[in-house]
Amino acid sequence: MSTIENIIALLYKSKTRVALQALSPIFSALTAFLAGPVLFGSGKDLLVPRPIWIVLIIGSSLLSIITIAINLYLQIEETNEPQPKSISGLAAFIEPSPIDKDNEDAAKFFQQLFRGVELASLEASVLDPKLPLVVLRGEAGVGKTSVLRAGLMERIKTDKVCYWRATPEATFEALVRDVANELEIDLETCSLLSKADSGAEKRAFRLLIIDQFEFLRPDYEAHKKFFSFLANFCARTWPCHLKIVIAFREEYESIWKHVQATLHIDVPPVTLPPLKLDPAQKSMATLLKHGRIIVRKKTRERYLSRVAGGQEIPAVAIKLGASVFAHWTQADGWSAVDLQKYFEEGGATGVMAAHLEQQLQSIDHNDHSPLLEALCSKLIDPKTHKARPEGVVIADL
Repeated sequence: MSTIENIIALLYKSKTRVALQALSPIFSALTAFLAGPVLFGSGKDLLVPRPIWIVLIIGSSLLSIITIAINLYLQIEETNEPQPKSISGLAAFIEPSPIDKDNEDAAKFFQQLFRGVELASLEASVLDPKLPLVVLRGEAGVGKTSVLRAGLMERIKTDKVCYWRATPEATFEALVRDVANELEIDLETCSLLSKADSGAEKRAFRLLIIDQFEFLRPDYEAHKKFFSFLANFCARTWPCHLKIVIAFREEYESIWKHVQATLHIDVPPVTLPPLKLDPAQKSMATLLKHGRIIVRKKTRERYLSRVAGGQEIPAVAIKLGASVFAHWTQADGWSAVDLQKYFEEGGATGVMAAHLEQQLQSIDHNDHSPLLEALCSKLIDPKTHKARPEGVVIADL
């Protein structure tokens, strides 16, 4: 942290605040003691020359005013936001369930997180009958999954949606099986299965979302069927009630261009950019407000300014920070997260450490050390000693 941030952090330490509260009346009393002989006496009994005594009075007065002002500021910071009647958490607002009546306005809420423009563009592409395939791309952690699950799936009014997350071990047969179960369609022939024989079922709009498509490689033997299917799917001339959306990281773009050229697919991607700092701050405030989690404005601003890459904020930093702040208020019984608590927990570094601790709880203890070593070796550039912006995938570990 910078020198200014260290000073701010020191002010919010509990011991510092206790000291400030104790020093304020001391300085006030000292000022009164020093001013008494000058105001009500002849000044002949002063222990030091009168000019020096005046300087001592002025210095003591300033220290008294400064400590009083700091204490008032810290008290205002603690009380300038309303306390919630209850804490409901964040999960429903990150990936709401389509069948949850409390989330009927989930798509409208997601637009409040400053993704309305991108979501509208994505929806228009999905509903365009001329586009059998829609591509969403963006940097790692920019929020592609949230846009798909909490945005698009809520905005497209159909219960025929299959969300499928690709992995390095994924097989085309597994995708065919899952699509048959959830969409009642034979993916290879793009025809309805016999159980979808009613008129309403035949007319139903079906959406297949393949997330983390960057795990699928055209040169892997086990993955070649995916790309052959996409080529046939995009070249089909017969009617099909299926629309496919794939999402991948930005660094996969060169591979995708090669796939398009090889398979003669021409699909212009929808790009999801990182949020700018100001919209990111408003987005996090909206998310926390709906979750009824009190995090002081200056705390949110301090956290986001520390995780910002220039003036851009990855959506994962907002979600991660909100999740940790929620954990602190719920598990630790805090009424709110202010700058004092934030700095006592280690600031932005403490937030990241808390998130890592939460994730490690679901992993065998014997695997902690090798996993952390692998993460450090893959996430940090050994030449620059800085974080790799593209992140890391499990296959690399």
